[in-house]
Amino acid sequence: MSRTSEGAVIEREETLRYLAFEDVRGPAFRSQFGGPEWVIVEATVKRETEDIHISAALLPVEEVERALANADWDLLPGHDGTPTHSVSVAPGREDVITYHRFGDEARIEPLVLHRSFFGARPPSMELCEEFRLFHNLFHELAREEFIRLAENGDEEVIVRFRPDRVEVRRPELMRYVTAKGWCSRSTLTGAATG
Repeated sequence: MSRTSEGAVIEREETLRYLAFEDVRGPAFRSQFGGPEWVIVEATVKRETEDIHISAALLPVEEVERALANADWDLLPGHDGTPTHSVSVAPGREDVITYHRFGDEARIEPLVLHRSFFGARPPSMELCEEFRLFHNLFHELAREEFIRLAENGDEEVIVRFRPDRVEVRRPELMRYVTAKGWCSRSTLTGAATG
């Protein structure tokens, strides 16, 4: 590894330690959110002194600077990714109606969508349709996993839904992000408890 890339790896690790508050929470804290093979794209961790929520989404490259400059970048717990529309009204002009596939103007695309049915049915989480189609994934309902099937019938787990988290294999997530030409971003939010 060159000095430049070694320096980048060290800088990345220092940044991740800082963002995870490892000086306060300890080094084991960060390991709760994924490793080299799997990325946790949705999770809630309840700890003795705080509740933590992590969620991941994609955003266009041109939105990265704005998102990084804004701590409340619109993908917080409860942002369900529901399509909506907005109406721009200006005196002397026709109204402009704009469709927002994921519910906001920032074009942020959640990887996991939260659905609710007003208490008539249990709420659910769903994997983004475009990600499923891109990798041609089959939803194995009994195991709550999305698998890719090879021509010879072999199965490979790509996404795992667990009671407290959703995990995606890192290579497939990076392949998808790269193909879109977008960036991925995770948000970690926390609230102190009792």
